Amino acid sequence: MIFVTKRKLQRYFFPAIGLGFILLWLLSSALFWSNWHTEQLRIQDTLARDAEISLRSKATEIESILQQIYHSVRTISLLPGVRDTAPSNRSSDEEDIVEMGLISAANYDTVQQLYNHVASSVALSEIYIVYDGFNPDVGQVPFLMFDHVIVDNFAKLTMSINGHHEEDFPEEDETEEYEDYVRQLNYLRQQDFDMPNQSLDSITVINSGLLRTCDNTQFLSKSHGHVKHTYGFTLSVPIYGLDDRQFKGLVTAVLRTNVLEAALVGWPVLPVTEEDRALLTSIRGLDLNTPPLNYLLEEQNNGIKVTDSRNTNFSTMQDTAAYHFQTKLTLPGPGNWVLHNYVPKPLMDAEMANARYSFIIQVGILSMVLLLLWLAVSAVLRSQRNNASQLQELADIDPLTGLPNRRMIGLYLNTVLKTTKPGQCFAVIMIDLDDFKHVNDSMGHEAGDRMLIEIGHRFSCVLRNEDSVLRMSDNDSRKPNIFRKRNAQTTTAVNGVVGRLGGDEFLIILSDLPDNHVVKIIIDRLMASLQDPIEIGIEKIYAHASMGIAHYPKDGQHTATLLRNADVALYEAKRLGRGQSVAFSPELTEDAMRRLKIMGGLHEALREEQFFILFQPELHIQSGKINAAEALLRWHHPDFGLVMPSEFIPMLERSGLINDVGRWVLHEACLQLKRWQDNGLKMANIAVNISTKQLAKLDFADMIAGILKDTGLEPSNLVLEVTESSFMEEPELAIKALATVRSLGVLVAIDDFGIGYSSLSYLQKIPLDILKIDRSFVTQTKTASGLAICEMLIALAERLGLSVIAEGVETDAQLDCLRGADWIQGYIISQPLTPQEFEEKVLQLSQ
Repeated sequence: MIFVTKRKLQRYFFPAIGLGFILLWLLSSALFWSNWHTEQLRIQDTLARDAEISLRSKATEIESILQQIYHSVRTISLLPGVRDTAPSNRSSDEEDIVEMGLISAANYDTVQQLYNHVASSVALSEIYIVYDGFNPDVGQVPFLMFDHVIVDNFAKLTMSINGHHEEDFPEEDETEEYEDYVRQLNYLRQQDFDMPNQSLDSITVINSGLLRTCDNTQFLSKSHGHVKHTYGFTLSVPIYGLDDRQFKGLVTAVLRTNVLEAALVGWPVLPVTEEDRALLTSIRGLDLNTPPLNYLLEEQNNGIKVTDSRNTNFSTMQDTAAYHFQTKLTLPGPGNWVLHNYVPKPLMDAEMANARYSFIIQVGILSMVLLLLWLAVSAVLRSQRNNASQLQELADIDPLTGLPNRRMIGLYLNTVLKTTKPGQCFAVIMIDLDDFKHVNDSMGHEAGDRMLIEIGHRFSCVLRNEDSVLRMSDNDSRKPNIFRKRNAQTTTAVNGVVGRLGGDEFLIILSDLPDNHVVKIIIDRLMASLQDPIEIGIEKIYAHASMGIAHYPKDGQHTATLLRNADVALYEAKRLGRGQSVAFSPELTEDAMRRLKIMGGLHEALREEQFFILFQPELHIQSGKINAAEALLRWHHPDFGLVMPSEFIPMLERSGLINDVGRWVLHEACLQLKRWQDNGLKMANIAVNISTKQLAKLDFADMIAGILKDTGLEPSNLVLEVTESSFMEEPELAIKALATVRSLGVLVAIDDFGIGYSSLSYLQKIPLDILKIDRSFVTQTKTASGLAICEMLIALAERLGLSVIAEGVETDAQLDCLRGADWIQGYIISQPLTPQEFEEKVLQLSQ
C-alpha cells in the first residue's frame, strides 16, 4: 500500500510542479500586463494634459499680440486730433498732411509714437488712417500711413544683399489692401454704427480675410523668395467724429500671418531671409531643428488659417490625430479666433510601442527564468519529459480583412444614393455569420480572426469575378474613393462593394442592378462560397451565414432606412435558422421595430431601474406554511409596458447583458430574503433562475460567494435553478460549474424536468438537490398517464434523495394528486407578489 502511494505521488508530483510554474507565470504576466495597461493610461493622460496646457499658454500669447494691436489702433481712433480732422484722404503719396495743415505735428507725432511702440514688440507692418469716401481707383491714398519700421528694415535688408539686381526685387502691391479698406468703409457705413456711450472696449473691431499686403521685408527676391510671406490681414476699428460721434473713417493695422506663425512656433521671426536666420542663430538656447508643431490658428469667419509651415503633412496629421484640443481666443469684436492643438497618432504610437516593448521584455525575461528553473527541476527529478510548454506571444492587432469598415461603407452608400439616377436600383445585403461566437469560445479568437479573414476573401472573390471590389489603399486608408476595379466581361455588369461592419457582420452594396434577379444570383454565389470548409490547423470549420436584403428605392431611399430594413430582414433570416436569406418586406417592420426597441432598451433598463422582481410563494406541504419563494424577473418598458421574460431573456443572453442583469437579480433576491428573515419570517430559501451563459463565466462561483458575503445570507438559503433545456446546451460545462457552486453550500434545482431530451443518466451526474415538475405534467394529472408520470417523477426524486417542487398547481384536484411532493407552487397559492404583498401573504397563512 505504501508502494502504491509513493508511485502515485511520483506520478503526480512533476505535473503539480509544472502546474505551479504555469500558475506563477500567469500571475506574473498578469501583473506585468496590469502595469503595462496602467502605463498606457498614464501615457495617454500625460500627452493629453501637456497638449492642453501648451494650448492654454499659446492661446494667451496669441491673445496678447492681437489685443495689443487692437488697443493701439483703438487708442489712435480715439485721439481728438484724429476724430476732429476733416475727413479727407490724400490724392497721392507726395502730399504732406502736416504741411497742408490737415493734422497738427503734435498729433502726427503722437500717432507715430503709438505705431513705433506697438511695432517694437509686434512685427506690425503698417497702420493706416482712412477716412470715409476713400477711392483708390482715382489715385487716392489713405489719409495717414505709418510704415516706417518696415521701410527701414527693408532698406537695411536690400543694402546687405550683395550682387542683387534691381529687377529681381518684387514691387510693393497695395491693391488688395486698398480694396479691403473700401469694403470695410462700406460695411461700417451701411451698419450705421454709433460710438458706444459707455465702455470703449465695446468699440467694434473687424478683420479682413487673407490678402496680400505691401510688406516685402521677407520677400526680397522674386527668384529666391515667395510671395506667401507678404500675405496677412487687416484689423480695423472705426473713427467717430469728435462732436457728432458719427462714423467718420477707420484706423487699420496690417499684420502678416507669418508673424502669428512665428508666435506659434515660439521664434521672434521665421527664418526666411539670411538676416532672419542670423538673428535666430545668435539667440542662445534657440533650436531651429525642433520638430514641427501641431497648432492651427484660424479665424473661422474669414477663413484665415495659420500653421507651422514646416509641418507639410498637417492635413494628414489633423485627420488621424490621437487627441484634438481647441480654445476660443477672448478678443473684442465679431471675430471668431480659435486655436487648435493636435497630438499626432505616431507620437502616441511611439510612446505606446516603448511601453509594449518593455512589457514584452518583462514577459520574455520571466519566461526565460521560469524555463531555466523548469529544466533544472526536471534534471533533479530525472524527468522523462523533454517538451516544455511554449509561451504564446501577444500579437499586435492588425486590420483583419482589408475591407472597408463601417464608416467607409457608410460613405460609399451615401455616394451611391447621391449618384443613383431615377429609375436605377441597387441592393444592400447585410450578412451575419451563424454560430461565430461558438468558434471563438471553442477554438479561440485567433481561429475566429482567421475565419473572418478567409470569409472576407471569399466574398471578395465572388464579387471580383464580375463586380468591382472596394478596398482601402495600403498607403492611404483615409480616402473613401480608392477602388480596385474589376472589368471582367460578364452577363451581370453591376458594381459590388463588400465591407466589414464589425464583429462577424459584413455588408455588400450592389449598385447599377439591371433587375432584382441579379441579387438572387449573387446571394446564391455568396452562400456557395461558404460550402468548402475553412482549414485552421488540423481543424476544418464549416461556416454558415444569414443574409438580409433591402432594395433601393423600394425598401428605402436613405442610408439609415436601407440599413435598418436590411438589418430587419437579417434578424428574420437568423430567426428562421442558419444559412437563410430574407428580403425585406413591410410586414417585418412592426415586429422588428419592437425587437429592436426592446434590444436597445435593455442597455438602459438596468441603469434606469426598469427591472423589478416579483416573488411567487412556495408552500411546504408538510407544514402547510410558505417558507420558500422563487424570484421572477420582470421588465416595465417605458413604451411597451410589462415585457415578459420569455421575450427579453433570450435577448439578454445574445447581447451578453445576462451576466450583469443576473448578478443584480441574485443580489436583490438574496438581500430580500435576508430582510424577511430579519423581520421574523421563517423562510428556508429563495430560488433564482440562472442561465448557462452565467455558468460559463469563470468567476461565477466567486460572484455567488461575494453576493452571499455582501448580503449576509447563508448559502443553504439560496437555490439556483437551471432549466433542463438550457442545461443540455453544454452539459459538461454546466456540471462542472454547478459542482463548484454546490461546494459553497448553495442548493441546485433542475427546472422543467422531463420536457426536453435529456437522458436520465444525467440525473446521476448533475449535482442536484431539488427537482421541479413542469407545469405541463401537473395540468395532466387528471389523466391516468399524466398522474402516473408525476408519481413516477416524485418516486424517482425520492430514491435519488432529491426534494420535489410541483409548479403550476392551480386546482385542488391537482394539489391532492401532488401531496407526495415537498413544495407546491402555483396560482392556487398565489400569483407572483411584490415584497410587501409576499410578506403579508406569509403572515396571513401563518395565522
